[in-house]
Amino acid sequence: MFLKFDVDAFLAILPQALLGWAGVFIVTIVVIFAIWLLNRVTGRKKDEKSGQ
Repeated sequence: MFLKFDVDAFLAILPQALLGWAGVFIVTIVVIFAIWLLNRVTGRKKDEKSGQ
């Protein structure tokens, strides 16, 4: 069995592959930001009397 690497096919699909990876990173950043925002909004408030 011989595997052939088709450079033309690779270059043709490369823009779609890069767009897919960009989507993965963008969704990851959005999820991290949403978790940070929810933690900031709903996190524990410091109690001034007890000092915590």
